[in-house]
Amino acid sequence: MAERITFEDIFNALDAEKKTGELLPLPKGFYRYADENISRENAPNSEYEKENENLSRTTRALRARRTQKILIYLAYGKQLPYPMPEEEEELHRRLKIVVESATGEKLTRIKIIARTPELITPNGKRIGPYEENEVIEVSDKHDTEYILNNKIGEILNL
Repeated sequence: MAERITFEDIFNALDAEKKTGELLPLPKGFYRYADENISRENAPNSEYEKENENLSRTTRALRARRTQKILIYLAYGKQLPYPMPEEEEELHRRLKIVVESATGEKLTRIKIIARTPELITPNGKRIGPYEENEVIEVSDKHDTEYILNNKIGEILNL
């Protein structure tokens, strides 16, 4: 997606999120570019005041809907799609830390070393798809072993 995010881009993303229970991929800088667009046109006495208000409201609605989905993904241990906006990746990472500390569940950070389609592990769990150099966090010991044994990824040292 281009560096300039338009109202139509944000509206289309929100509309797509409303139509599915899945969290859809968005470019890494999506919110940053959207916020730049809002602030650039939000100058005092702007002739686009109503449009800016709609743009802000739609962006907040998109963030809220996606935050709900991130919480659901976290609760069910699903992997986030790739790419994801940086703000959402950070939110997910922080929430995982809170969940890990509350449940005692240990997460393993793995760097994917090869592009991988969605796979079904021997214990019947779906993992992936993954992009090369994507960093994932895995809580299931069997999934971690499967990823490492099949040379899909390598453990990251913190």
